Amino acid sequence: MQEPVCACEFEPALGLSQPTVSHHLKKLTDAGLLEREQQGKWAYFSLKRDAVEKLATVADLKRSVLLMATTADELREEVRRRYAESARAVTEGN
Repeated sequence: MQEPVCACEFEPALGLSQPTVSHHLKKLTDAGLLEREQQGKWAYFSLKRDAVEKLATVADLKRSVLLMATTADELREEVRRRYAESARAVTEGN
């Protein structure tokens, strides 16, 4: 597991102000994605391993759903194309 990162390191790395960084770190902590450890006047943050694994599972699920939706769209398009071809053949045959 990686060492916790001081909140002060995010500001220059992200090019954001201290209040903005603090706001988002609090949101991520409240969401259960980060662990916060106070050391004197500095706060250190680390990723919660189980939360990261859950996020990875959700991301994989989302990818699967998007793939299925794309496949379903392709299937619908193929059915429409074949129907149009059949309708054209019937029309031209009569």
